[in-house]
Amino acid sequence: MCGTSASTRRSGRSTPSHTRGSLTAKRRRLCEIAVRESAAFVYDEESLDAAIAQVKRVESVDRWAYAMKANWHPQILRRMHAAGLMLECVSRGELDHAFASVPGLSPQRVLFTPNFAPRGEYEYGLELGVHVTLDNLYPLKMWPELLPRVDREFKGGPLAELKARVRELVVEHTQGRMAGLLGEPRVNVLALNLALDGASK
Repeated sequence: MCGTSASTRRSGRSTPSHTRGSLTAKRRRLCEIAVRESAAFVYDEESLDAAIAQVKRVESVDRWAYAMKANWHPQILRRMHAAGLMLECVSRGELDHAFASVPGLSPQRVLFTPNFAPRGEYEYGLELGVHVTLDNLYPLKMWPELLPRVDREFKGGPLAELKARVRELVVEHTQGRMAGLLGEPRVNVLALNLALDGASK
């Protein structure tokens, strides 16, 4: 509802004049949007910045990624990128939109997390050089030729040794079918990630 809310009037608490002015201006803009649009999503830049700052205060996390599926408006993507967050994409369309929306976006600042995606999506992500995740072993089982593409990135030196160790850890942390019959082999992702952290140090 446009205007002063009943809860604000009843509270009796004083608000600094500069804050009241900012809230009044924002309320006016919201009212203008409500008159113009039958429905709209409205995002406040100061609120976005406050949320980003709150997230980044968590010291136990080294890198944060903004999930584009939440809202892929170009201005929001640029703001998240400028704040130091990675961009998380789940499809080729989101990848293209991210690079089109954020000038100078480095592939190393993009996390690609396809889920039940066709082979072409994985190939596209690898070609772009973004971080590509696998949430199951299906792609490697069905398209093992994708692995040589990864092999070329790791040939020789310490990286080759690390890749071999990663393969060993995946096997070590893969759990078999339930009762040996039900379901598919599955990876204990938490235990694997902890082991990978140790292998990369």
